[in-house]
Amino acid sequence: MARRGDRIRCTVMKRDGKVSVVFTLNGKKIIMKEGEDQIFMDADKPLYPYICMTDGGSALVNMCSMEDLDSKATAQSMEKRMTDMKEQFELSISGVKELIWESNKATNQKLETLLATLTDKRKDPAKV
Repeated sequence: MARRGDRIRCTVMKRDGKVSVVFTLNGKKIIMKEGEDQIFMDADKPLYPYICMTDGGSALVNMCSMEDLDSKATAQSMEKRMTDMKEQFELSISGVKELIWESNKATNQKLETLLATLTDKRKDPAKV
């Protein structure tokens, strides 16, 4: 089972008219129930990538050709991207916290004013 932060890799290679598909989890080959570590398919059949997960799941996906070195993401570049996204999220959260703090402060001031008015009216019913 994969957990948050894990890296799943799917390597697809064409050889001798067959397509081999290998999955790894954090660099270790995933062994299937039958003990196999590869899936073989005929090279002339279409192959469609997809991701399946439970509710609330999310994934950062990078699909590229093995020959296309420019589009291949390194672990470091993905880590930096995730760090940048985390910093943006934390900035957003801090902004929301500040808005909540200011709203609570204003509400507390209004409640204190109302309480003071009600206390004054109890002491001097003529003000009612």
